[in-house]
Amino acid sequence: MARELGISKNTVADIVQRHRANA
Repeated sequence: MARELGISKNTVADIVQRHRANA
């Protein structure tokens, strides 16, 4: 849950990194 609050700052970076990892 702590990460959910931290992703707010790195929302875009988190999504991009996750998308690249899945790609």
